[in-house]
Amino acid sequence: MACAPRLLRRYRAFPDPRRPPVHLRGEPVRRPRLHPARGQRALRRPGTPGRRRLPPHDPRRRAQAARNPSVLHRPGRGPPGDDDLGAGAVRIAFLVSAVADEKDIYTTTALAREAARRGHDVAYVDIDGLTVAPDGRMHAVARHVRSPHDGPADFLRKVVATVPEPLAVEKLDVLMLRNTPAFDALRRPWAQPVGHLFGELARRSGVVVLSDPRGLALAGPDKLYTLRFPERLRPRTLITRDVDAVREFVGDLAGDAILKPLHGCCGQGVFLLVRGDPNVRPIFEAVAAHGYAVVQEYLPANERGSHRLFMLDGEPLTAGGSIAAMRLLPRDGEIRSNFGVAGTIAAPDPDDGTAEVLHEIAEAAGPVLAADGMFLAALDIVGGKILEAGLWSPGGLRGAQRLAGADFVGAVIDAVTGRLAAAGAEG
Repeated sequence: MACAPRLLRRYRAFPDPRRPPVHLRGEPVRRPRLHPARGQRALRRPGTPGRRRLPPHDPRRRAQAARNPSVLHRPGRGPPGDDDLGAGAVRIAFLVSAVADEKDIYTTTALAREAARRGHDVAYVDIDGLTVAPDGRMHAVARHVRSPHDGPADFLRKVVATVPEPLAVEKLDVLMLRNTPAFDALRRPWAQPVGHLFGELARRSGVVVLSDPRGLALAGPDKLYTLRFPERLRPRTLITRDVDAVREFVGDLAGDAILKPLHGCCGQGVFLLVRGDPNVRPIFEAVAAHGYAVVQEYLPANERGSHRLFMLDGEPLTAGGSIAAMRLLPRDGEIRSNFGVAGTIAAPDPDDGTAEVLHEIAEAAGPVLAADGMFLAALDIVGGKILEAGLWSPGGLRGAQRLAGADFVGAVIDAVTGRLAAAGAEG
């Protein structure tokens, strides 16, 4: 650059940080001294690569946060501090398999919306967003709820679009385990035990974890948990990987049988085995390709659908004098009534004796659920028998609420804060 020496000295005497440094050929560059307190920021020289800002949904952003939480911190947009919570408000985090896979019809969405609407500090945490530091403290990458009054679809859309932020798990009041190990059984088996393993670490740090991770660890898959109930409450069941044992079991039954995977969910991989069917072996091989198979006697009452009964702390979930229960009706020509296969729901018939059956099952199964620390559970019942017990992330509560016209979701949130108050009184 052609510049008179006198002008050059004058230029250096009054540096402007917004302009590139001027220097003579062969002379080292002198950088102007910057004053951050005056709002001056260092400018990047043209052609010099700067720090790349990853988009919010990039999985590498979580890795950055695990190494350096300040990467995700933005002044004025971080999680609320102690002084920002209102009276009676608590910090609640929902641990889910993947925030991006959540849906607006899920029970988790309803619970998170209701908690946030009441003024609680609510956050979502992915199952792969947890970190245990060398000092033993657990941290998470969380998406905080900032629009509690939106409808379910907009609420969840904004949660997914929220930039993840670092969260010290020990600062939480409640951690709700709402991940689904059955979903992770095939696509990422490593995620199956994460909920109860990291949930136990959170419990030891003083966080109220629901359901009790120790009980969930002992429970295993939902279909296996039914063996803890009295034999009179469950259909004859065989769990095996031996096809000959299946043939023998089906041959001893008076009717047909149901074959399904132990780690399955949402009605996937469910088959009807008819006595004498020559295709037992290929069907069994398809079901047992990724684990154990469950064989249950087929209950003829299943043609009229099943009932789902929600249990809260070992008691039937109630609100406004109504019990949280509903009928799951299969489509025509279908043996499955799950939501995942387009089953429909209806209110229980008050005149067919269902209320008495549900009451009897609740009295027998409730003490088992309470002893294992199961906070919110769902029992699928056919003909007075418990087919499955949904423990990790029982769904359908919004449907039961709509059918009964009762605030079951609010009753669950009341129980959450009540459990926290009880834990504080004991501590």
